[in-house]
Amino acid sequence: MHPSPSFAGRHWDGSPRISRHPRSLRVAATSPSRLLRAGHSSRCRRCGHRTDVYQCTDQRPIALHPAELATTHVPASCRWHLSSGIAHPHGDGSAWCRIPHAVVCPARTPTCPASPHLAAVRRHLAVRTRRLIDTSAFIPALPPAAGPPPRAVAAPARPVVQILLIRYLAPGPLDDIRCVAQTRHRHRCPRPVLTLGSPAGRWTLLPPGPCRGQLALPDTRMAVYDLGHLPYTEQLRWSAQRCPAHAASGAPDLALTDWQTFHPRLQPPTSAPAFRTRRHSNRRGMTVPHHALEITLTRPLSPAALHRAARVLPLAANHDTTRVMALVHAKTAHQAVRRLRRQLASRLPIDVITTHYPDTDHKILLNVDLPPAAHAVLTDAARRGAQSPERFAELALHRALAAYADQETDRLGLAVRQLLADANPAHLLSAVGHALTRLPESPTP
Repeated sequence: MHPSPSFAGRHWDGSPRISRHPRSLRVAATSPSRLLRAGHSSRCRRCGHRTDVYQCTDQRPIALHPAELATTHVPASCRWHLSSGIAHPHGDGSAWCRIPHAVVCPARTPTCPASPHLAAVRRHLAVRTRRLIDTSAFIPALPPAAGPPPRAVAAPARPVVQILLIRYLAPGPLDDIRCVAQTRHRHRCPRPVLTLGSPAGRWTLLPPGPCRGQLALPDTRMAVYDLGHLPYTEQLRWSAQRCPAHAASGAPDLALTDWQTFHPRLQPPTSAPAFRTRRHSNRRGMTVPHHALEITLTRPLSPAALHRAARVLPLAANHDTTRVMALVHAKTAHQAVRRLRRQLASRLPIDVITTHYPDTDHKILLNVDLPPAAHAVLTDAARRGAQSPERFAELALHRALAAYADQETDRLGLAVRQLLADANPAHLLSAVGHALTRLPESPTP
């Protein structure tokens, strides 16, 4: 009896030895989102149910219901679909869609007309929430207690950071902003974004910033952590919320970035200490706010005319004196606009008066003094459409702005396609980032 020889590629019984090499999944380089599926899951603080958090096209996070629903049961205004990890606020033509969690959350007011199927889902979640509360498995978040606004402090709890000429509200102090990349042990990176060896930004006092091409408020400054002087790659690292070790790595993300787009008038009270607000008190002791109004003139003003108008009301003009800014105290924006036109109509060639900042509905008040003939034509057209002149003018303006936006999109799309025909996409993106981050006073190479 002779023993059979053993081979390295076979078992003792002669069967082939098959070795399977593990394959590691990687995020595609062309993917718009690097967030893993495990980083989307979250819990609603009001009802305790699971939600899937995704980024929208404007980088805002939105919490979606984890289950898909038939489009026949969901109103068109509540349909969302996912594409490459990005949430889009409309359907994709299929028979299924996703809905925001706020539509069926039992602890919130419905944001859209509820169909019978959505009402049934909402009742089912309400029963589960009550069961979680009764078993002490979930404690709802309490609403913030009403109290006096926080006093100004030297270091704000949520500073404003300027990255690539866009201002964001940080999730907390700069030293506590944590990297969102995944480590080799499949955990979130514990290192901060701001390290001792990496280039740092600089604190500076800047105005709240123009909104939609408007002028900035005079005599108003806020502390901003500016990163505009840093290289383009370093600003991209801050925007992606990554530490220097994961700046150029292909590691995926385990959490969404915590940056919140900063708006000077629509931010929570945590950002209030960065401002110096001005208010006016009347004889009865009531506080009347100041309204920032922007005046567009029909012609440039001379220094003497601007000086005469400034005697009536303090004004701030732009570089070519075709637009001026004024602060008017009044109870409402409509009263402020009427008071401003009444005081300066005889001293300035006023064309249009607008509110400098949008209201809570993201709308700007537009005041135009039409000639009698134009006012008669507008009134007649509004009467034929069974609308008020104000509503008719608002709808006409919205249609004109939408048509202009479509024309600009087509024009820019054509220009980009022409550039891509002769340039590498990576080089074009680098050139755009370099042009956006270049300071105005820096020389052009």
